[in-house]
Amino acid sequence: MNSSRPRASRRSTSLRAVCLGIAAIALAACSNVHPGSAAVVDGESISMGKADETATAYCELALAVASQQGNKAVGTSETRRQAVADLIAFTVAQRVAKERDLQIDPAGYTLTDEQKTQIDKTFPDADLEEITAAIERSRHTYAVVVALGEEATGKKLSEANTKEIEAAGQAEIVQVYKSTDISIDPRFGLDDLAQQVANSGSLSIAEVPDTAVDPAKLPASQRCT
Repeated sequence: MNSSRPRASRRSTSLRAVCLGIAAIALAACSNVHPGSAAVVDGESISMGKADETATAYCELALAVASQQGNKAVGTSETRRQAVADLIAFTVAQRVAKERDLQIDPAGYTLTDEQKTQIDKTFPDADLEEITAAIERSRHTYAVVVALGEEATGKKLSEANTKEIEAAGQAEIVQVYKSTDISIDPRFGLDDLAQQVANSGSLSIAEVPDTAVDPAKLPASQRCT
């Protein structure tokens, strides 16, 4: 990345991989959902509004990455699915942290003023507050996974044992998911095995039947802008 973008690191790559793994678990737990909710975790609703706000932030981030890779269009379907999955992961992680009295240092997931300034420069027309919140949620979820991994292994995270700690933490989270009642609105285009069954992930437009649609060819309502 250039100097105007938030700095990348090996830790951020691990964070993304771990959170994607957790998201997959969340999406595999679909059942009936309360009206007006994007998802419900043991009776706690994640509103459609919050999912929409988070998806908008993810669209901004995805567009920046796509631009670096030479792409100019990003479909909204995956960002919507990822948004609701990450919100579920965060909700579950918060519950685990509280139940096990995990001490999570806010400095480990809170963005610094410098990082926020970089984000603001990168996304001048975006909602800085929502993008910051989305990034910090993912970082916070990862911090809980690490804390669980450290507790399970009796080791502190280091460059040498990162994979071991992450794997142990994810294993702990998997056990929590198995005992958690999670439901997701079916209009996000996922079946109960987390397999994509529809393309758009939209709640207001017809689905596109093709399974490999070029984002640039999608209607404007199905593209991140």
